[in-house]
Amino acid sequence: FAGSAAAPASRPVGWLFVVFLCAGPGLVPVAFVPLRAFCGLVSVALLMRATDLLGEKTPRPLSVRLAHSLSVADLRLAARVEPTFNAKLLADGLARAAIGSLALWFACTTPPALEPATVAVRLFLGVIGFYLAFEGIDRTAQALYLLGGMRIEATQNSPILSKTLAEFWGQRWNRIVHRWLAETAFAPFARRCPKFGLLLAFVLSAGIHLMIVMPALGGWGAVAMGGFFVMHGLLVMAERFLRVGRWPVAWARIWTLLWIILTTPLFLEPFLGLSGYPWMLDAVRAGA
Repeated sequence: FAGSAAAPASRPVGWLFVVFLCAGPGLVPVAFVPLRAFCGLVSVALLMRATDLLGEKTPRPLSVRLAHSLSVADLRLAARVEPTFNAKLLADGLARAAIGSLALWFACTTPPALEPATVAVRLFLGVIGFYLAFEGIDRTAQALYLLGGMRIEATQNSPILSKTLAEFWGQRWNRIVHRWLAETAFAPFARRCPKFGLLLAFVLSAGIHLMIVMPALGGWGAVAMGGFFVMHGLLVMAERFLRVGRWPVAWARIWTLLWIILTTPLFLEPFLGLSGYPWMLDAVRAGA
């Protein structure tokens, strides 16, 4: 799959390989839910790398394309440095990833229920766990790339400090995916119809997350996950109309945090369902 993402140098042939990448999770037996989800994640990553390469006017050497396809970070933006062992950064990343994974494990082992206490516990553990795990992976990746003599861009930029949803998605959360969405969906419409380009970017974000969730959980999980991103696209447009960016900082942060908390179950429940726990799969597939 990585080779197929890197091999095409011409666009007509390249897009055939992209279609092949999208079909990857379907090759895994249905019973292996976590593995199907993981293969969906890998397919999305390779799809993004392939479209990066196909968007360039001058094809890079095959070795460079293959390295880019296998990289977690965007190597086009990486800087060559002296190999460095940053023990503090590595330890911080591993600690965050471990604590976040533990919180996610407890969230996964808590059966879904409508009792307020259970909902609150699952939401708290899931949000904290996902946030810390993602931050930990980001820091660990930076430390490992430094060992190899490359400085990569930080994926996260303190998302908790966001004052608006536009700032959260556009500047602070998963900037690798944001850049890809901006180049792929927003940029072509930025001059003529920026609002359409903005909404299209969120729809495309919903689509790549469907590639992860749909093969593993089926329709209901995919609808919830996709709905989360489409809803946030509409909310970003609404906050621009309401000029939330000009509100007092405290009120703007309340707006941002409130909508993230209210909509997070649409993302979190399918995500936790990817763990493969029977009661969670039953609840997600039934649309609970």
